Amino acid sequence: MRSDEYRIGNVAFRSATGWKGALYYEIVLYYPNGYYGRQDEYIFDEVHQMYYKEDMPNCFIDGSCFKHEESCYTLAIFEKDTEDEYFIRTCGKRPFEISPKDITDFVACVKYGFKFLESLKTEEEWE
Repeated sequence: MRSDEYRIGNVAFRSATGWKGALYYEIVLYYPNGYYGRQDEYIFDEVHQMYYKEDMPNCFIDGSCFKHEESCYTLAIFEKDTEDEYFIRTCGKRPFEISPKDITDFVACVKYGFKFLESLKTEEEWE
């Protein structure tokens, strides 16, 4: 097993790069990006190099927000314990506030994530 990306419906297991370039693994929920394709509704601020709406001049939006049809947020993160075993840490109660279908897909992605991470451990033993 080699793929560090696995998606079912709106839920996905994936690798990500965190602070100081640290690699980690997470489960995310994708949703439609309300800013996608709407750049023409915003004003570009030369000083801040960001966009804003005329009626909300203190609320800035980065230009990258207009480029992707979907956005996502983290439901859970895989971490290692003191014995080098992986476990998941949920982001509060987020995984329990999603639709029943997304919960089913979340569980499938968690299972996939554990299998993927276990396969990495096996590969490391052979190196």
